[in-house]
Amino acid sequence: MFKFNKDILTNNFRISQLIQKYNQREDYPIVDNKILTAKKAQTFNVPIPENLLFIETHGQLKPKLEILSKLDDSFVVKPSEGTQGGGILIVDKVSSTNDSDHIFHTTRLGSLNIYEFKHYLSGILSGLYSLKGHKDFILIQEKISNINVFHEISPSGIPDIRIIVLLGFPIMAMIRFPTLLSGGRGNLHLGAVGSGIHLQSGKIFHSIQNNRSIDIHPDTGKQLLGLKIPLWEDVLELAARSSEIARIGYLGVDIVVDKNKGALLLEMNARPGLSIQLANQKGLRGAINTVLKKAPPDLNYKDRVKWSLENIK
Repeated sequence: MFKFNKDILTNNFRISQLIQKYNQREDYPIVDNKILTAKKAQTFNVPIPENLLFIETHGQLKPKLEILSKLDDSFVVKPSEGTQGGGILIVDKVSSTNDSDHIFHTTRLGSLNIYEFKHYLSGILSGLYSLKGHKDFILIQEKISNINVFHEISPSGIPDIRIIVLLGFPIMAMIRFPTLLSGGRGNLHLGAVGSGIHLQSGKIFHSIQNNRSIDIHPDTGKQLLGLKIPLWEDVLELAARSSEIARIGYLGVDIVVDKNKGALLLEMNARPGLSIQLANQKGLRGAINTVLKKAPPDLNYKDRVKWSLENIK
């Protein structure tokens, strides 16, 4: 329970005073569509996981599958307009059988032969996981290499960091650790752990799972309280930079930290949820009011981060 209920951001206020007021509807596709996000990020030199393939039609499945079957490294399949992690599939490796068939070894569905894998991709193209329920595209990206400290805490998946950004200023942060209960995904409603991050220090100060406070990761027993997020300043600056990709004033920016490449933009959300308040044990309205009343205009992303660290408490 929050100490100050007046600071809690309600869903009605979020929609009427933030999303409708500061988010341009014509720019929603840039953040709702992962392919458009990836292309736009490259234009703005915002670092993202490497794009390996785009699949846009059923007719492209056969030739693109031939390319995928020859990849040496692991990769991730993403519905372009999927939501809450739906449809995302991690392929750890591809092997060949004696009869020249190919087996796609996945984290979530086990081993799929080429016909089963093609059927899965076909379902994505048909809109099975689409945010709007219509035909979709497929984005194939490299798999993130988990950093050691995160792997020790949560070996079942890659944690991602959610930053709420208002008018380009980072105002609240949490990290979502996958669990066995969540199926290796960072979705809080599936049972992932959400940990509030102190904006100034980059350290975890509170964690929840299924809306209950916890101190350790439920799978590994590793301590979460006090953990400092690696490359924290880079993460905040990347969040502030990413907000420039589209005219989305109230934005959720999801970032991963790759073992070899550092902070990478994973995706953005024009309608970020409110569970970050539970992870941080405080409401968003205080930080929102500070930005709207005091934030200076026309700062570059580094100065916006600096201002947030000095003014958002």
